[in-house]
Amino acid sequence: MATATLARPKRRSKKKTATNVALNGNYRLKHISKERVQQALDQPIEYVAGDWSQVSEREHTCDAQPEPRRLAADEEAALFRRMNYLKHRADNLRRLITRDYCPPDTLDAIERLLDESTRLRNYLVQVFSKLAASVARPYANTEFRVDELLSEAHVTLLRCVEIFDAERGYRFSTYATNAIRHNLNRYISRQHKLRQATREYVPTETIPAPEGDNPRRREREYTDRMSRIAKWIHKLDSREQTIVKSRFGLTQAPDKVTLQSLADQLGLSRERIRQLEIRALEKLRVMARQTTLEMEC
Repeated sequence: MATATLARPKRRSKKKTATNVALNGNYRLKHISKERVQQALDQPIEYVAGDWSQVSEREHTCDAQPEPRRLAADEEAALFRRMNYLKHRADNLRRLITRDYCPPDTLDAIERLLDESTRLRNYLVQVFSKLAASVARPYANTEFRVDELLSEAHVTLLRCVEIFDAERGYRFSTYATNAIRHNLNRYISRQHKLRQATREYVPTETIPAPEGDNPRRREREYTDRMSRIAKWIHKLDSREQTIVKSRFGLTQAPDKVTLQSLADQLGLSRERIRQLEIRALEKLRVMARQTTLEMEC
């Protein structure tokens, strides 16, 4: 009588999945883009520390924010507290990763938390955008256009939302109003100084000739002066040339170009355009001083 032999079940080889490797404490970046990890490590996370006991762990931000409306004091404080708490959690999770090590799902969690905090920030900026406009409009005149001042006020408002501490007890509108006014006054003062300094080298109006002056001589002096200015500007790099010519009406366009227009044209931030303008004007001042010394010698 034949006896049936039982076949031994095949032993399945245990694959080294990402989860198993992670549990063993040896998880390496085999299934995650190193560029994505580096981006998470380089991204600045700035938040205001607060009393996190008042923030619910289960609370979350909806994908679609409600329409901007006037916020009560407790609603306003809760939104700022929630925004900072989300960034606080993302920062704590980021401390767990390095360039070569990342626990599973950590990057997804960090990105989700930062996305939620960004949506909250954008909502708060929308809520208080009318406040920024109401503060900026009285500063507008023939020299400073409304759109330029509104852009400057919006940059300040965005920064105020990022650093406002709701635990101090006062309303955001009080803090933002003072900050926007202060920065607008600084901006206008800085622009006055820049334009005053530039008038020494870039004539914006035709200066009337004094009595008894030779028109041909004055025309020759004006031509020589503009020629020197053109040579100085030509020594600047291409971006600085574009900024100086556009900001001081030295192009074919009749109007001076705003910082925001130049930022859009060159693909830079308004603050970077302002920095390049200051640097270019300083270079022109140095060239003008050198030319004056050479003429005196």
